[in-house]
Amino acid sequence: MVRKATGQKDTVIVVLRELTTEDGRRRRARFAAEGEEIVKRAFDYGGRVDTLILAERFAADRKSGELIERARQAGAEVVTATEGLLSKVLEAKP
Repeated sequence: MVRKATGQKDTVIVVLRELTTEDGRRRRARFAAEGEEIVKRAFDYGGRVDTLILAERFAADRKSGELIERARQAGAEVVTATEGLLSKVLEAKP
């Protein structure tokens, strides 16, 4: 199942914001990988993916199907978010 992030207070967005800082990455012992190719490589090389967050526009594209399926097979949560919401959190714009 794919769920939609509800806003800036959504748990996934709060964690993503924390992962933009070194302290947040250290505290959570996690990091965020941005970009389709990097995420594919994480799956290819056996990286543990907890959550796959997709911009709504990309999630609507047929190309996203492979990533969504791989995330599901890995037991990862799949979440969509608006480009506006992601741009408030991430340095790179979706």
